[in-house]
Amino acid sequence: KVVAFHESGHALVGWLLEHTEAVMKVSIAPRTNAALGFAQMLPRDQYLFTKEQLFERMCMALGGRAAEAISFSRVTSAGKCPSGKGSDKL
Repeated sequence: KVVAFHESGHALVGWLLEHTEAVMKVSIAPRTNAALGFAQMLPRDQYLFTKEQLFERMCMALGGRAAEAISFSRVTSAGKCPSGKGSDKL
């Protein structure tokens, strides 16, 4: 349940903000040992960003943690990824 809320937080924030990549796929099925779920965005060929675009990308990256905090009044380690991979990485 926590993973579902976490990933839906990424997807919802990405959907609502103007300057974020389009959400392509969201999964709550564990695919590897490191990822319990993921939100996959459609990549853009853009290398220079405005301050507003960077801010909205950070908001989307933190959307999973925010969803956990709002829904469960706590944040789990689902948003931490020690291997450097995952959707919570900017």
